[in-house]
Amino acid sequence: MIIKILLLFILLLLNCNTNEFKYIGTTNRISEEYFYGIGFKVNLLKLEASGLDRLKNDLKNAISVSGEKGRVSLWQEISLLSTTEKDIFLFQIIPDTRVLPEFLEFNFECRSEKLIPKFSYYSNITIANTKQGGFQSYPIVFGIGGVNTMYPNYYRSYPQDYDISISTKHVYSFVFYIKKNSCMTQKKERFRVITPVNNIIEFEVN
Repeated sequence: MIIKILLLFILLLLNCNTNEFKYIGTTNRISEEYFYGIGFKVNLLKLEASGLDRLKNDLKNAISVSGEKGRVSLWQEISLLSTTEKDIFLFQIIPDTRVLPEFLEFNFECRSEKLIPKFSYYSNITIANTKQGGFQSYPIVFGIGGVNTMYPNYYRSYPQDYDISISTKHVYSFVFYIKKNSCMTQKKERFRVITPVNNIIEFEVN
């Protein structure tokens, strides 16, 4: 079941307890920048049991506002997510902007076997950065007659203005249930993502 829905988060799922795999590269990355932008990024993670709560919450948020059929059974399935019998992997692509659905028609492979994502969803992550210069002190100057005399031990502090910047990250996530220990368990083993224009995004076990 594929879920594609807008979510608003403050924190990335990367804050969960996960194992992140080494990004090897993208063949002909320049051609992919046409679809995803110059600064696009990708991640592949394997979620640990202690990191599932964040994923469950995100998926429940998604189905609760979607028009998916069978949402009650999906809710139950998500609640029972476990790493006891299956490994759970998460592939994320973070483009510069939102992209067309046609640009997200990826194929996935591990050990030469095709993988099909169980869920996919879009996250709109808003990040606010606040910067304050603090206080700046200026001396108090007293005038005596026609002469200005400055007393260096007397200062008045003036707060500086706040500088607030807001940025948005667009994250497309793909969740996989994979047979236990059947993918990314051996050193130098690779996970491949085949893009719609047949370039390959590769990750490797460190």
